Amino acid sequence: METGPGKKDNGVLFLVAMQDRLMRIEVGYGLEGVLTDALSSRINRNEVAPFF
Repeated sequence: METGPGKKDNGVLFLVAMQDRLMRIEVGYGLEGVLTDALSSRINRNEVAPFF
């Protein structure tokens, strides 16, 4: 992860570990106000989990 002046840190990492049956959404500091933990949880539960 890059930090410093001019860096937005607004990336998103979507991780799916099929064998471990885990899903996770990690967001950069620049998106924490937009993509909250609650919203990430809802996305995983309502949009992603039904496909597995």
